Amino acid sequence: MDALTIGIIMVVCLIVLIVLKFPVGYAFLIIGFFGFIALRGWDGAFSYLATKVFSGCTQYLLTTVPLFVLMGEIAFASGLPP
Repeated sequence: MDALTIGIIMVVCLIVLIVLKFPVGYAFLIIGFFGFIALRGWDGAFSYLATKVFSGCTQYLLTTVPLFVLMGEIAFASGLPP
């Protein structure tokens, strides 16, 4: 199968999942993952997924926001005046 046919099948499956009231984010994740499997195989899909998860978790913004919230909670619990 060529990439265009796989793409059309995946778009149809995505529309079916959305019509069945499946959460949109999970629908995109599932369709994208299975589409990648159809194009590159299992090994390529799992290595790409691992790379994306790691790069998403190591972004600078994702470390500063929770630490800022933690600092605010510590200041509130210690009774620091505003």
